[in-house]
Amino acid sequence: MFFEIQISTMMQNNASLSSNQNNFMKLSVKEVIEKWPSIEWTKFLNAQPNLPLDITNETIIIIKNTYDLTNLENLVKNTSAKVRANYAMWKTIQNLIPMVESASLSRLLQDYNKVKDPSYVYRPFKCYDELSKNFPELMTAFYGRKYPIDRLAKIQIHQLISFIEQQFFDTLNSTKWLDMKTRDELFKRLKSLKIITGYPDEIMDDRKLKEYFQGLNITQDNFLKNVVNQKIFNKKKLFTLNHKPQNSVGFMDNFYSLDLFIADVFFNTATESIVLGVELIRNLFFSIHRPNYVNIALFGDKLAHEIGHSIDFSYIDAFNSKVNNSKWSELPKQKYHDIRECIAQQYSNYSSKVTGKKVDGGFYLQENLADNIGIQVAYSAYQDWVKTHGPQPTFFSLPYNSNQLFWLSFANQWCSSKSTLQNWRLTDEHPSPAHRVIMPLFNSPEFSKDFNCPSGSNMNPVKKCIVF
Repeated sequence: MFFEIQISTMMQNNASLSSNQNNFMKLSVKEVIEKWPSIEWTKFLNAQPNLPLDITNETIIIIKNTYDLTNLENLVKNTSAKVRANYAMWKTIQNLIPMVESASLSRLLQDYNKVKDPSYVYRPFKCYDELSKNFPELMTAFYGRKYPIDRLAKIQIHQLISFIEQQFFDTLNSTKWLDMKTRDELFKRLKSLKIITGYPDEIMDDRKLKEYFQGLNITQDNFLKNVVNQKIFNKKKLFTLNHKPQNSVGFMDNFYSLDLFIADVFFNTATESIVLGVELIRNLFFSIHRPNYVNIALFGDKLAHEIGHSIDFSYIDAFNSKVNNSKWSELPKQKYHDIRECIAQQYSNYSSKVTGKKVDGGFYLQENLADNIGIQVAYSAYQDWVKTHGPQPTFFSLPYNSNQLFWLSFANQWCSSKSTLQNWRLTDEHPSPAHRVIMPLFNSPEFSKDFNCPSGSNMNPVKKCIVF
């Protein structure tokens, strides 16, 4: 168990990422072997069952956490082969225990979990959880037919999406430090993004669902075999997805890693798709009965945040490319690097009034950048919406104008208890809700202007980190 504890501790106490490091990379098999040579990559990849493509040195694979992988390689190199083999066998057994009927193995697993974590509480197997985890496509199809999305709501959602997308193009066009080469690369990236919302036709069509699940063999009397077959099926889908042309990626390709039932937006790096969770587009974050200074501050900001990730990933790709192959020019690359450094230092120097603690701005850098980009673009999109449609009435009981209500609506989504802020998980890839509100707003000249914040005050510092 000591080896497993070492792995767990390594993940939990992940050393901070410096602001110019990248934690997500697309590499060829050859590059992966060169970067982590002690791992038998060729043997590992060729052992994957029933992959539809042959693995070669030029095959591109996605490494989602390069930093942890480097630490893991070092740990494995310093651990005996016997310990590694025992760990592999136990993890295999541990994962299979819930899928077989064995009281003794079930007790063994409970005892193990209790030793590993004294606060562990046994939770019985739930069929719904397994279905939701292993067959999200079918669960979404069922849910979508039972709870359809209002047609008018979908129309307005698409209008808001268009406003956010157009604002990104306008923002990049007006950014003076971007030259034509870099701007064109960002335009190309934005145009290639797929934004998926609501329930698409595929999920409502039984014939297309049957086509999607072709090759998956499910029986009535062998649960373990069904689980194994499903995992192989998903792995094949994922591998095929990573080698699909971008223009052939569809809604169904996003199921393997996303929980579409929660009220959130997801940027799927494998498919270059932004998927709007079903519950995001109604009730809490969007309503056709609300003024758009609320809808854009909530829904628009979340969408703009994810598009902001795409821009940051473009820079990361450029940063990791050889100079001659980079799609960013050197001056814009250096300017964006300086902006990243500014935000990393700014967040590191901020001490929360609730916790009295500072956070590592480098560790949260990608999310912090997306937060700053998202609210900037969302606010600009709202201003353009007003120019096109005119101002909307405010709430008579509140002494705020529509611009101020935009900012208040944005901040309100992150309202959290004091205990939540004090106990925020430092391993979460997102900073605490307090940071997600305060830092982007005091970087915003528009916020300071709308609330008449004096220069040099807490919410209007003289030095701001402005991305565009």
